[in-house]
Amino acid sequence: MLSRRIVLIGLLGTTTKAAFGQDARPSGLMTQPRVTPPGEILENKELMALYQALGYDVAAVYGLLRAVRTVFEKQDIRGFANLCLLPLLLFANKERQAIANRDGIEARRATIFAPQVRGAVERQQFQALGVSDHGIMYGAGELWLRARCQDRACQQFDYGVATINVI
Repeated sequence: MLSRRIVLIGLLGTTTKAAFGQDARPSGLMTQPRVTPPGEILENKELMALYQALGYDVAAVYGLLRAVRTVFEKQDIRGFANLCLLPLLLFANKERQAIANRDGIEARRATIFAPQVRGAVERQQFQALGVSDHGIMYGAGELWLRARCQDRACQQFDYGVATINVI
């Protein structure tokens, strides 16, 4: 059984215990390419300071944002499943579901690609993401990205979709 490790990146960029995820890398998670954001993002000192203070890798988050947008444009459920941290939390129809595997994600295609979630993904700009120590939020919380430790020392992270809220 995987132990849970909680990690919170403090304001000075130091690692303390809080909740980013499991110690082990989930099987099947595609490592997203680090993509250098455009200059206007990199030149935004306030935005860069926020990401740095929380310990987020700007290029990894930007790459994931682009990958999420691409799978939603194509409504590619298999591609989406490969971007998810498992279990994926899905809140829909006043129910909470923890989806443990890629097949479970694929079976919920219509819910995941619901118009309100697609709209939030289509409208989301990198500069307007909700960024906190709880994760990275699209829109009004329709989709959440999180970081998960790749190793016990929590020095490296995978980024992925962790939660979908069909509001």
